[in-house]
Amino acid sequence: MSLFSLFRKNRNAVQRIAGVHFDSPKQREALGMPRNSVIFQANTDVMELTVIEKPYKDTSYKEVYVVDFNLVQHLKNNSYKVKRMDVVKAEDGQCRVVLQTMNYSNSWIDSNLEAMEVAKDAPIYVVRDTDVGVYEAHKAEGAKQIEITDEDIEIAYLNAFQGYEVDSLDHAVLQGLMEIDVSADVVDDEVDDNEVDDSVEKEASGFCPELTEEDIFLDDVMDIDNELDWESHAKKTA
Repeated sequence: MSLFSLFRKNRNAVQRIAGVHFDSPKQREALGMPRNSVIFQANTDVMELTVIEKPYKDTSYKEVYVVDFNLVQHLKNNSYKVKRMDVVKAEDGQCRVVLQTMNYSNSWIDSNLEAMEVAKDAPIYVVRDTDVGVYEAHKAEGAKQIEITDEDIEIAYLNAFQGYEVDSLDHAVLQGLMEIDVSADVVDDEVDDNEVDDSVEKEASGFCPELTEEDIFLDDVMDIDNELDWESHAKKTA
């Protein structure tokens, strides 16, 4: 049987393969830049998060886990990253988290940051130019201002990370990532936001491991893949 006949007679089987190949985590719907032409505004630099990224099945997608910063002292230095959390809200009210890489630069990252700066003050939409490798930001003329409240920020966080929080060294995500003895007590007391000691904040923001070339490729190039819609992804990999 020729391949032509094989594919004509087995279309459903091929579609099932495509479904597996393009499988993506549910978290993807709550993370990353909105889809092309969706009008939104942004609240930037909401906070910094310590995160661990894990490959999702056999795809280029990654699941992002938020890790209690008290725990990272026990982890290998290249196993976690610190990212800036921005929140975007679309005209339809959907809120998403956009994580920003601050210690590395490429065209996707730079244009993402530039778009967020514009979106702080006015509604915009972006178009992904996969040939050049940038987000093209366009002001949405005539669109109404989109207010982002504290409640919106909390909703965006929960949509993205509910079920993806790591608050114990016993969490399965940390298997194989610990570097030193964990017998020491880990700080887990709740602290009022208004009473956080400056030294604690400085220590937390200092968790920024060096990136290797391999880390840069996996972290930043694949992050962009995660945000592309299927049409753009197919175009890029064609």
